[in-house]
Amino acid sequence: MERNDTDKGGLTILVIAGYGHDADKLPAHSDFIAKSTQFALERQVDMIFAVGGATNPDFPDSTEAEATFRTIRKEVSCSFDVCKAVRYQIHMYYLRKNRQENERIIDGILNRETANKKPILPVVVLGKGNTSADTLIAVRDTIIDYGLFVNELILAAECSRATGFVMDAFYVGLLQLTRSWILYTKPFPETKKEYWAQKKKLLLKLLSHRYPLFRWLRYLYQKRHQRKVAKIKRQQSAAPRS
Repeated sequence: MERNDTDKGGLTILVIAGYGHDADKLPAHSDFIAKSTQFALERQVDMIFAVGGATNPDFPDSTEAEATFRTIRKEVSCSFDVCKAVRYQIHMYYLRKNRQENERIIDGILNRETANKKPILPVVVLGKGNTSADTLIAVRDTIIDYGLFVNELILAAECSRATGFVMDAFYVGLLQLTRSWILYTKPFPETKKEYWAQKKKLLLKLLSHRYPLFRWLRYLYQKRHQRKVAKIKRQQSAAPRS
């Protein structure tokens, strides 16, 4: 897959919001991840960030980021060699140390077809954080630590949750690290029911970026929500199937 860099040295990065440690087993969630990835590939994405921690207390070792990674690998494995970006840390070290070498390094490791090999699609799997703000802080810190130049940032979020996701990206300083950004959204089946519920959370999210007390309240609210969702899933799995 040939890149057509209009701004040499700048990366196009996709950040996919995580919605469940079992997203790869849920058709609507898997479709969201697949469509987000395809949208980014059409824009010649260089790297994907899969985010989201272990948000189901019944599965403390299973993260949303890993579920997203499994879905990406399944959906595009025919065309790309989907690899965890940890394998490219040494390349990112050189990228950080010698910024004039950006083009050479990007050409060497990102989306370049070599003999008898598929193009590489690196995925940074960040399986930590309980709120979207936490997950986006992890993205911000990784970009800074790797010394990456971001030309275009693609944020992918479920439709009713997208406003809060962008708000968090702004307040944690992620949007300030890129020259341009765009938002990709796709609704889940429960979007109509969730729309107003998510809008009611916006004030708490805004205040959480300004006052430690509200940051703490947001964390408690999120943990309570995660326990509620886990209980619902337990009940659904225990219910007799007709």
